[in-house]
Amino acid sequence: MRLATLMTDRGTTAAVQLDGSWRTLPAPDLSTLLASGFSREAAADLAREAVADPRHVLPLPAPGKVICCGLNYAGHIKETGRDLPAYPTLFPKHADTLLGPYERIELPDQAQADWEAELAVVVGAHLRSAGADTARTAIAGYTVANDISLRDWQYRTAEWFQGKAWDRSTPIGPVVVTPDEIDPFDGVEVICRVNGEQTQRDNTRTLVFDAAGLLAYISTFTTLRPGDLVLTGTPGGVGVARTPQRFSPRPGRRRDGDSRHRHPAQHRPSGPALRQHPHHFPINAMTGDPVDPDFSGHPVEGGHHAPAHDHGLLVPVVTRSGHEPGDTGQSAGATRVSGVSPRHTPATRLWFGRVKNLAGYRSQPHHHAEAETGGFVLAGRARIYFGEKFEDYYDLAEGDWVFVPPYMPHIECNLDRNNPLTWMTCRTPDNLVVNLPDVDDGELRDWSTRP
Repeated sequence: MRLATLMTDRGTTAAVQLDGSWRTLPAPDLSTLLASGFSREAAADLAREAVADPRHVLPLPAPGKVICCGLNYAGHIKETGRDLPAYPTLFPKHADTLLGPYERIELPDQAQADWEAELAVVVGAHLRSAGADTARTAIAGYTVANDISLRDWQYRTAEWFQGKAWDRSTPIGPVVVTPDEIDPFDGVEVICRVNGEQTQRDNTRTLVFDAAGLLAYISTFTTLRPGDLVLTGTPGGVGVARTPQRFSPRPGRRRDGDSRHRHPAQHRPSGPALRQHPHHFPINAMTGDPVDPDFSGHPVEGGHHAPAHDHGLLVPVVTRSGHEPGDTGQSAGATRVSGVSPRHTPATRLWFGRVKNLAGYRSQPHHHAEAETGGFVLAGRARIYFGEKFEDYYDLAEGDWVFVPPYMPHIECNLDRNNPLTWMTCRTPDNLVVNLPDVDDGELRDWSTRP
């Protein structure tokens, strides 16, 4: 069954699609309808006159809560080198961030607007401290969302909120499909196309936290009510994670006197229903002020990626000690932070950071895709296994250097059982980590008997 909010000559109305035609329901919109205790079993009895010319508008104009989940597609998380999270990363939106599926989004000039196609869950019943089974029965339906994100604002601080909560920036709809028609646990494809080009595609079968699990988890700390929305995360393929980065195209150039572009909310995830990264803002080493990551407005010498002072002087971009971003490929027992990277500075072909390994650390077998890697042992003793079945290894001491070629499977180890190991690592074009199937400790020569 499909539900919607439609615009008619007499105003908006909730509606249900029966036998191919839209018929009105006794409420001005789906938010009001769900708050009244509506159940889909009663839809046929409540349906009234047919709508001759249905015009879809925002289906849920007044949710009490809009809660979003960050990285949630297993395939995308693994390809970025991260471990699967134990708990979901959540952030809120306000109701006035939402707009209808065919409305236009107005954004500031030069905004780095990025696409994030998502499956959205519509809550249909009161939930508080609910289990997954209870949460599943409380789902009223599913719809489409596009979490349009202003990356230049999102990455000004470690908190994402200011890049995710712009007024009228999140298209929803056009329809809400009830759970009797689709089940994301069985698999629903989420696809995003930008000007006809497919930019994102994944299946909800790979969600780390499924719809019912998210609702149950959220309900442990806040009450969910009928009409609330939960966005379940976006697949890989966002523009900010591409090389070079891409952002949503504008329909035209700004004219004199114009302060904003009109930005079309054209998102087309398909199916029956339908790399977030907290960055630290770089600073201008000359003034100590924050540096806008969009340098297109500055006169520069040395190329469009070079940061510049307002007067055209090229300047460094500094990441202060203690403020290095950790939004990079991680693995259990290792902590990586970047001082220079495409993710938080204007660099386009360089990741340079510090890696700390716990005492006795041994990585999962992995390679770094097309990235070339250089390492320097700052403190501690390291070992790198390589070759067929990882039968060979090199040991490194403080002050030693190493180069790891692209696509070379290897295992990184801290030989010291009691003290951490610290590396400085340089990698180009970015910190890419591709994990491979693990091996037992006993298969690694001399590992168990190391001093």
